Amino acid sequence: MQQPSVGTGVAVQEEHRLGNSLNSDAARIIPNPAINYATLHYSLTEANFVRVELFSLLGQRMNTIFEGKQLAGEHTLSLPLQNIPRGVYVCRLWVGETSKSLRLIVGD
Repeated sequence: MQQPSVGTGVAVQEEHRLGNSLNSDAARIIPNPAINYATLHYSLTEANFVRVELFSLLGQRMNTIFEGKQLAGEHTLSLPLQNIPRGVYVCRLWVGETSKSLRLIVGD
């Protein structure tokens, strides 16, 4: 499986589609900008392994939010932001070998 990487100049809303388990049009973060928390909403068309990570724009992994198998359907994950400094981040959603990057603004 391809390992996630985020580097300088990573494009937000970037998508690498190697499979079709992720309904990428349904992936979103609410609220955005956020202060103490945000919620990631996404949809799976079939059961698959899911990993959600938060990266700085410099590529530093700030947090692994979730890692595990999920069934098909609508999903939500809470993104705890209490210890994340103010700034712009990339939330990387991996479903199998498909990934989607979503921009997240953390304010105060």
